[in-house]
Amino acid sequence: MKRKLISLLLVSAMLSGCGAASSSSSTAQATTSSSSGTEDFSGVELSFWTAPFGENDAQFFEEHLAAWEERTGATVNVEVIPWDSYEEKYMTGVASGTGPDVGYMYNEMLYSYIESGAIEPIDSYFTEEEKANYIYWDNGNVLGKQYILPYVVGAPRVLFANMDLLAEAGYDAVPTTWDELVEVSKAVTEKTGKIGFDVPWGGYFGDLNEIYFPFLWQAGGDICDDEGNLTLDTDAALTAAEFVYSLKTDGVISASCVSRDSSAVSDDFRAGEVAMYIGASVGAKKNTEAGINWDYVPFTTNVEGGTMVANDSLVLMSSSKNKEAAVSLMKELTSPEIMQAFHEQCYQMPPITTGETYVDDAKFESMYTEYADQFHALPVMKNFSQIESALFANLQQMMMDELTPEEALNNTMEYASSLG
Repeated sequence: MKRKLISLLLVSAMLSGCGAASSSSSTAQATTSSSSGTEDFSGVELSFWTAPFGENDAQFFEEHLAAWEERTGATVNVEVIPWDSYEEKYMTGVASGTGPDVGYMYNEMLYSYIESGAIEPIDSYFTEEEKANYIYWDNGNVLGKQYILPYVVGAPRVLFANMDLLAEAGYDAVPTTWDELVEVSKAVTEKTGKIGFDVPWGGYFGDLNEIYFPFLWQAGGDICDDEGNLTLDTDAALTAAEFVYSLKTDGVISASCVSRDSSAVSDDFRAGEVAMYIGASVGAKKNTEAGINWDYVPFTTNVEGGTMVANDSLVLMSSSKNKEAAVSLMKELTSPEIMQAFHEQCYQMPPITTGETYVDDAKFESMYTEYADQFHALPVMKNFSQIESALFANLQQMMMDELTPEEALNNTMEYASSLG
């Protein structure tokens, strides 16, 4: 299912402007703004679970939520959960009744929590004026209701290139097709002794956002159809798998790619040892700080184009004992002041509200308007996290020559079918 995440009209407007327990049992729905100064949540204790984005996330939120805590009388306990245990933490926390009041979730997680009723719809907690301030409000309507508040929206996966290494190999532009990617990669290795292109097949299933899904979309395929049925049994899915496998068999990437994670790849790029890699646009800041003369293309093209973009969100947990206070916290977290600071200090992204100034790298501004219709969010579909894990494991076995591309995809389809 093609998900056109960012509308050209909205982005143009954007670029013109970054507890489990509570002392109250109230579940009344609120429509007042968190910055109104009229809310009194004295004695309310809320918990907010989030993933790590910067180097000092807990300190960042502690400092930036202090004014809201003083204004409302509430207390926020922020828990920053490592990526590798993120979903497990939610599963055990929600099951045991110790989950958060407000949580950060990515699309892959959402389906089961929505289906079980663990996430509360939020539409009636926001006024029409408030909704209009959120550039991506409509992206929060999933499975028929406004279950999520778009929060981390952007970070398209792009092909970064060290232009000095490319120039040394005789090229002055970043490859824009699969064939060019192979050609330039080999030339860089031959003429500079550096790694032309590197791919992290030794990481985890989230790396599919860089190492397989973009190629799937670029081959004209998709992860699922409009009814949420997995579509990894298509010619496009096989074409993409065969291409990423050929990168190894053709000597473009090393056989040791199965022992490389994304940090190793990006670190070597910043050390000048790798000429090209696919990563989130947020890596640009560190590339610049490392002194790399870099450029990028949003994606290479085989048939159509396309790349992955984040559509992560804040959710209101149904178990929250004070939903009014929890929604107020959600509004504060997404306020222009806090989001701009978040984008400056923690995670470079485009604005999510009309009141925020663009602070992402200037090189990316045109990308959000010129290629918005080719950005794809991951689907909200049943069992997607399990399917992603299985797909990564099967494709990893492919990269270790234990499965053919066709077998890797067929095994994933069979596994998905067994989940029901």
